[in-house]
Amino acid sequence: MLRSQSLGALIVSLFLFAWLGGCSDSSSPGVQDPFELILAGGAGDQTATDVAGDGSAIYVSGPGVLAKFDPNAQAVDWIQTGDVGIYGVAVGPGNVFVAGRAPAGRSSSPGPCGTIDDVGDIEPKVVAGVYDIFGSLLGCESRVLYPYSGFENYWAATSASGKFFAGGHAQQAGVADGFPFVVARYDASGAFDVATTEPELELGTTTGCCTGESIVLGLGEADGDVLAAGASRLPGSGEDDVLRPMVMRYTSDLVRLWKGRSSDRVGRFLDAAEVGGAVYAVGETEGTGLFLIEKYDATGSRLWSVESSSPGVLQGVVGVGGRVFGIGTTSDSSFGGSDAVVVEFDPKDGSTLSTIYLGGAQDDAAVGAVVIASDLWVAGSTRSYASDDGNVVGQADLVLWRVTLN
Repeated sequence: MLRSQSLGALIVSLFLFAWLGGCSDSSSPGVQDPFELILAGGAGDQTATDVAGDGSAIYVSGPGVLAKFDPNAQAVDWIQTGDVGIYGVAVGPGNVFVAGRAPAGRSSSPGPCGTIDDVGDIEPKVVAGVYDIFGSLLGCESRVLYPYSGFENYWAATSASGKFFAGGHAQQAGVADGFPFVVARYDASGAFDVATTEPELELGTTTGCCTGESIVLGLGEADGDVLAAGASRLPGSGEDDVLRPMVMRYTSDLVRLWKGRSSDRVGRFLDAAEVGGAVYAVGETEGTGLFLIEKYDATGSRLWSVESSSPGVLQGVVGVGGRVFGIGTTSDSSFGGSDAVVVEFDPKDGSTLSTIYLGGAQDDAAVGAVVIASDLWVAGSTRSYASDDGNVVGQADLVLWRVTLN
C-alpha cells in the first residue's frame, strides 16, 4: 500500500505573527507566542488531507503519504509513501486505520490493495487498510460497491465504539442523480463489516435509483456515535434540486438518528464535532467561497447558521472545554499566498471571537487539529519553509503547528 521511507524532521521554533481578531472593534494585531513547527516529507510535494491522534501520537494522511508525529518529542517517528490516496485517518487501540481510493486495474492485473474495475472504463475504487503504530501495514482491501463499477471514493474516516468507519460516495448508476453517499464500518482489524447509504436505496444494487446525489466528506465521533458531514441534493426524496450542506448522526450500528440539511446555504460541510451536547458542522459556501459554520441540537434541529466574511474553507472543527474552533485555510491575511487559520466561534451565535493565522510567504493550508492538554496541534501543508529532506521553499511538506490557547 505505502512503503517505508527514512527521513529527518525539521523542527522550527520561530515567531509567527498571528492576527488575533478578538472583539470586532480590535484595531491592532497581536503577536502570538512562538509556534513550534514540525515538518515531514521528502523531495517533491506532500499535501495533507486528514489528522487523528490518541494523546501521545498524531497521524497525518495525504495522497500517497501517511506520517506519524510524536508531539512530546517534537519529532517525526515515521512516514510511509506510495500510490494510494489516503483521505481519512483514524486511531484505534494499537493500530491506525486509513481510508481513501486507489487506481484500479483489471482482474488480470489488479491495482493497489486488489482494486479491480472490469466494467467499462477504469475508475478509482475505495481502499481501506490498517497499520500498526510502528508503521507496518497489517492489511488493506478494496471493493466494488455497485455493479455499475464507476467512481467510488472514500473521503473520510473515524473510529467509534471500537470500530472504524469510512465515508464517501459511489456511482449507483451512470447518471447525475445516481451518486449517493456511503458510510462503511470496519472491525478493529480493518476487515469490512457493513455499509449504508440513503434509506430509500439499497447499497450494491440499483434499487431506488436515482433520487439525486449526496456525499460524505468528513466523519467524527460523538459519544460512541458517528457524525457524517457533507452535502445533499435529493429531489427524488423531497429535497430541493440544490446541493446543500448536510450533517447526519448514526449509531455505531449504522442506524440513522437524524439528518440536518441547511435550508438556505449552498455549499458543503467538511467536518462535524459534538461540543457541549451540540453538533457543530463546518465547511464552505459555494459561489461566495466563505467560511460556513452551523450549530445543531441533539435532535438534529438547526440552531443557527453563520457565513463569515472571511474567504476560505474550514476543514476541521474541535472543542476544547466548551470552546469551539474551526480549522482551515484562507487568503485573508497579509503573510502572502494562502494561510492556515484557526477561528474561535462563539457557541451562542457563531460570531468570531478570535482568528489566528499560520504560515509564511507561500501557500499554507490546514485540514484539522488534535487537542492535547491545552494545545491545538494543527495539521496541514506548507510551502513556506525548506526542509532537511530535500524540499525548498515553494514545495509542499506535511506540517504540524502547535498552538497554545489562552
